[in-house]
Amino acid sequence: MEKLIIISPYPPQGSTYENKYSALASFCKNKVKALVNLQPDLRILVLADIFPGAKSFKEKRVEIKRVWQRGKLSSYFSILKEILKEKEVKKVLLELEWALFGKNPFLLSLVPLLLFVLKVFGRKTFVVLHGVSLDFLSLSKQVGIKQKGFKSIVYSVGMKLFYFFVITFSFKVIVLEQYFADLLNKKFKSKKVVFIPHGVDTSFRSTASDLAKKKLGIGKETFVITSFGFLNWYKGSDVLIKLFIGYLKKNKDKKILLLLAGGESKVHKSTRAYKQFITKTRALAATIDQVKITDFIPEDKLFIYLNASDLFVLPYRLFLSSSGPLSIAFSLEKPILLSESLKNYTKSPDFKSAIKLSNLKINDLFFKSNLQSFSNRLNAMKKNMNNYFVFSKKMRVKRGWQNVVKKYLELLFEENV
Repeated sequence: MEKLIIISPYPPQGSTYENKYSALASFCKNKVKALVNLQPDLRILVLADIFPGAKSFKEKRVEIKRVWQRGKLSSYFSILKEILKEKEVKKVLLELEWALFGKNPFLLSLVPLLLFVLKVFGRKTFVVLHGVSLDFLSLSKQVGIKQKGFKSIVYSVGMKLFYFFVITFSFKVIVLEQYFADLLNKKFKSKKVVFIPHGVDTSFRSTASDLAKKKLGIGKETFVITSFGFLNWYKGSDVLIKLFIGYLKKNKDKKILLLLAGGESKVHKSTRAYKQFITKTRALAATIDQVKITDFIPEDKLFIYLNASDLFVLPYRLFLSSSGPLSIAFSLEKPILLSESLKNYTKSPDFKSAIKLSNLKINDLFFKSNLQSFSNRLNAMKKNMNNYFVFSKKMRVKRGWQNVVKKYLELLFEENV
């Protein structure tokens, strides 16, 4: 019987989308479910995050052991101790996002050291990168650091070294779009980085939006635009509000609503830059009744909000990884529009193929961050929604977790690994 250790955030028992600290928890839960369903002789130990109300538990050949905590240096020792106790298990899968161990960059910088120690002890570590950027200057506003300061120089060098050592000490690196595999392999002259797409949860389907709207007190004639996920600078939450306000001034449409669903990030909420961003974003939204911002939505209400949507918009300033909210849009077979900053999605063969099969052109899915482009794309999409529905349905099939985990199993358990 094969056994695999996974290091990742994880939701509480009986839920999938209930971790308030990391959207990565649902990603891991969906992957684990698909892995054990497809591989009957596989056992999985998840070394998961500690947070209020969450306990360790076991279910269907999966043990969830909560051993690490954000902001704690001791988390590394706890993780290492648990892995070394499992002497017969040689394969470790690390789900790595920048805020995995909290907002302190020092804690993140120790990840390569963990990988090195695991390698010394004979473990083969597969790292799934949920954030990739080789240009810190583009991220400086996200963390509130001046672009031309000394800190920016240090962070820029540090980020490149971080990825170099992660690739060096890992057995394989997995990224969620083809663009990032090409970028990292070229930059670091490597063949270790492979593309496996972000899985899509196919366990639920879209229900009638009219019914969901009724439950939320929204008129059935109202066209609901949703931006899902934690409010964030790099995700362009404020950009979308400005574009939407401009659209309303130009079109005088009373039957349209912008819903920003997800609330504030619990990991970043105490940082000064994030507080300033949230204050400005909420103040901007408050200037117009047709913009609503929710707090974190519990799982029992989440899909009421998401099913009420007629369109998912991703107004991201930066393309840093495959988007969880985008996978949710595919799950619910909802039409999407993406900012032009995300155009490198089309480097992934499945994405490009789905566009063609839906009788769409690449530019049909993308808008520039100016009012004219946004308005034109939105109005054109509303006249031709069927092709956008088809696109999301195609991506739902192509990226369903039951298909995606086959690639993980091939990579993890091929004979020569």
